[in-house]
Amino acid sequence: MDDLFNAVAGIEKRLDQHLQYIHKSAAASMPHGTPEWDYCLGFYRLTPPTPEARVARAQELALTRGALPEEVRTAFYVVTLLTEGAMKRLPGLGDAINQGNRQADSKASAIRSRLVILVNAEGQKYERVVRPNVGGKAGVGGIFANVKRTKSLDFWAKMEEFDTGNVTLSCVSCGAPQQVANDFTCAFCSQFIFGEDPGYDT
Repeated sequence: MDDLFNAVAGIEKRLDQHLQYIHKSAAASMPHGTPEWDYCLGFYRLTPPTPEARVARAQELALTRGALPEEVRTAFYVVTLLTEGAMKRLPGLGDAINQGNRQADSKASAIRSRLVILVNAEGQKYERVVRPNVGGKAGVGGIFANVKRTKSLDFWAKMEEFDTGNVTLSCVSCGAPQQVANDFTCAFCSQFIFGEDPGYDT
């Protein structure tokens, strides 16, 4: 009985470790991605979007920091599948004949209830970190007021007004400044200027 309960407790512990890893990696990322966040996605067998697709989505969301929320939620979803799969592989869990496993069954039931709302709950928790002003006002009126306010804030459209001499991108691999506008291959180390070029086709 203790072995089964300890196995379920171990699954719960790993679940919490997965969530902490995703939260930490995603919050440290930028909307266009970082090598660390792409590695995190790869760990869960997820393919990152292209940097161009990420930038376009970040523009839609007016997101200036953190990984894209849908990427983070997808990683959380994979964790729910991994956790449920691990519990299904435990022999004797949920066996009505063996009443000696009630403690383990109860803990497993609590974990499954948590998994039902995990993607949404953890996704909202993450978005409060990277987008603290979203939904700041109470009620539906606050939501529409926030939409109206952010609609006029189009950072990417304003980029054309800037003198390119005032905006410098630095290569995350070697730190060298970008030499040619819209050329995202570093002239010094030949790496993708935002990090490892994932090279995926969409």
